[in-house]
Amino acid sequence: AGPVNGTNQSAAVQVLPPPPTLVSLTPSSATLFVGATATLTLTINAAQLTDIVVPLASNPTGIMSAPANATVPAGSLSVPVTVTGLTPGSATLTAGPLNGTSAQSTITVNQLPPTVTTLTPPSFSLPKGTVGTLTVTIAPTQADPTVVLLTSTDPSVEVPTSVTVPAGASTATFPVVARSEGSATITAGPLNGTSQAATVTVTPAELVTRTVLISSQTV
Repeated sequence: AGPVNGTNQSAAVQVLPPPPTLVSLTPSSATLFVGATATLTLTINAAQLTDIVVPLASNPTGIMSAPANATVPAGSLSVPVTVTGLTPGSATLTAGPLNGTSAQSTITVNQLPPTVTTLTPPSFSLPKGTVGTLTVTIAPTQADPTVVLLTSTDPSVEVPTSVTVPAGASTATFPVVARSEGSATITAGPLNGTSQAATVTVTPAELVTRTVLISSQTV
C-alpha cells in the first residue's frame, strides 16, 4: 500500500484450495475374471498443496484385493487404483471418508471360462467287444456343470457325443466301446478354444478257454 509521504507497505496473500473432498471413483462398476486386474480412477474436487491419502475398503472381503489407501499427489486431481479379482462374486470398494465424503465402485469377479487340460490315458488298447474308459480334466472348476463334446475318428471305437463334468469337479469319466479291430483318435472338445486327444487301438477279441469236466459213473 502506498506510497504515502514516501512510505509503502506490502503483504503476501496465499490462496489456498478448498478442503479436499471425494468426487468419484470411476467406473462406478466393473467386471473382471479371477486373477485379472482392473484400474479405477479416484478423483478429488481440487488439487491440493500436499499429498492426500484416502483410505480404501472392500466389502465383503476376499472377492478382490485392493490397496489399503490411495494417495492423490500434490497438484493432482486424481490417482489410479488397481484391483485384482480373487474369487467369483461381487464386492463394493469404498474410498473415504475424506472430510465427510466417500465414493464407491462395485466390482464383479467372474470365474475364468473352463478349458480342457488332459484326456487320460493318452493311448491304450482294447480287445474287440470290450469297454474301457477315458477321463477328461478341465480347469478351473466351475460353479455350473460343464459339457465337453466328444468325437471319434473311426467307428471301430465308439464314445458318447459328450460328457458332463459336474459343478465343482474337475474330471469326468466316459466309456469307450471297442466295436471292431482298428484305431481311432478320441477328441474331447473344443471347449473355449481348447481340446485334448487320445488314441485307442482295438485288438482282436480275446480267446476264451473253457474247461469241461466230464464225470464218469461206473454201472
